[in-house]
Amino acid sequence: MSKYFLYRSPKKTPNPWGIEILNTGKQSLQAGSPYPPKNHPSSYVFNWTKGRIINEYQILLVTQGSGLFQSKGQSEAREFKAPFIFLVFPDIWHRYKPIKSSDWTEYWIGFKGIIPDSLQKNGEITSALDAFKGVHYSKLVLLFQQILQFFKQGQTEQANVVLHQILVDLCNPKEIYRKEHKYSHLVDQISLFIADNCHKAIDWEKLSSSHGISYSLLRKVFKQREAIPPKKYHTIVRLDKVKFFLNHTNMSLTEIADELGFNSPFHLSSQFKKYFGKSPKEWRS
Repeated sequence: MSKYFLYRSPKKTPNPWGIEILNTGKQSLQAGSPYPPKNHPSSYVFNWTKGRIINEYQILLVTQGSGLFQSKGQSEAREFKAPFIFLVFPDIWHRYKPIKSSDWTEYWIGFKGIIPDSLQKNGEITSALDAFKGVHYSKLVLLFQQILQFFKQGQTEQANVVLHQILVDLCNPKEIYRKEHKYSHLVDQISLFIADNCHKAIDWEKLSSSHGISYSLLRKVFKQREAIPPKKYHTIVRLDKVKFFLNHTNMSLTEIADELGFNSPFHLSSQFKKYFGKSPKEWRS
């Protein structure tokens, strides 16, 4: 099991951004692990029988696994399969859990503010499970990762800006045109895997085989959906993270290279300059 999460108390004065992130995190569980895991604040821990009610909004993005979700007004729990995103409203009873036979990875953001209140009141955001079919999951997971990094560094206002973008994407999921075909769900799963593992070398033959297809077919359908092959997508996602660290942290090139799995700072620099036309040092300055 791996997990990383941060909680903080809400400010006593209204946030000028109209939105305030209260907690965020990521956790990965092996099949059969107890859920939810321990070490969360007591107000967030719940069991399946009782469910829970919280006084905040939460966005949950499941990138691996299958689970069950039920909220007030649903007569029974509904099964879903990753990638999947759902939104929980304040003071509404709900419950969710992974199916024990599958591994599970989730990201979440808990927040409050007059902006989400207004969006909910006007029907711009919804807790309906089928509301977000048009979203670009791999883009969203990168935004969730940015919020985690900002929160870790104490840059909460920058995290709020990214949350604004997430809410825009959730309010307008169908504005992003993406050609659908029978492998769409598979491509979503692969792109999310790449986003989650861009710091690692990926065995493409093993990855495609685990999904029951050859790498040549995976490359073909991935390119049809994302306009680039998966190996290039992996490179671009990793280099975009380099840009993020250069723009928003004081990490050295050696630290960034170690964080993102480059062989050396020189390897990082040569790849970065090849794609963006500037060295990391030039970009940062």
